[in-house]
Amino acid sequence: MHPAIRILTLLALAAGAGRAAPGAVALMLAGVAAAWLATPGLGWRAAVGQLRRLRWLLAAVLVAYVGFTPGEPLWPGLPWSPSRAGLEAGVLRAGALAALALAVQVLVALTPVPALVAGLRWLLAPCGTRFAERLALRLALTLEAVGPARERALAAAAAAGARPGALVRAAGALWRETLAEAAARPLEPVAVPAAGRPRPWEWLVPAAVLAALLLA
Repeated sequence: MHPAIRILTLLALAAGAGRAAPGAVALMLAGVAAAWLATPGLGWRAAVGQLRRLRWLLAAVLVAYVGFTPGEPLWPGLPWSPSRAGLEAGVLRAGALAALALAVQVLVALTPVPALVAGLRWLLAPCGTRFAERLALRLALTLEAVGPARERALAAAAAAGARPGALVRAAGALWRETLAEAAARPLEPVAVPAAGRPRPWEWLVPAAVLAALLLA
């Protein structure tokens, strides 16, 4: 499938996540789960790890909706009770966010970085060739640096342990090391591949995903 179509499909899922209707969220979770399990290199352990990294963000979304959405209280006999509407909205928003995060991982796992950059450049071509190429190049360099930076961050966090002061010092040292490495890195030519046109039937994929989520 053309990389631009894959990106548009992810954007269609993002539109469904913004709607967060019960049927749309259930459809998103089912579809993303099927795509995740069908993607080589991914599995339920990787999904659990990804959601574990997002646990505080998902918890914050849930607490925000549960704590600040007015409506019928779940436990009327208590001095304070979350609303039923807030709990439902929080669960739906957290579920939609989790599905979208997993969908991004599926896109990255299925699409090599050069193809992803080529798809983005093809989508941005109407904005101007120079703008599309510069943005695609920056994306390529960013994605190339994410892997090594993540490994260094995990190593620094493991060495610092759970001590807040040590974590702050490790983060500062990692930031300075990354900036120094970027400044010392020699300039190298980077080739941004070109992408042809998507096949006509491929446009039906993001359109079908968006229609299914809006009608669910």
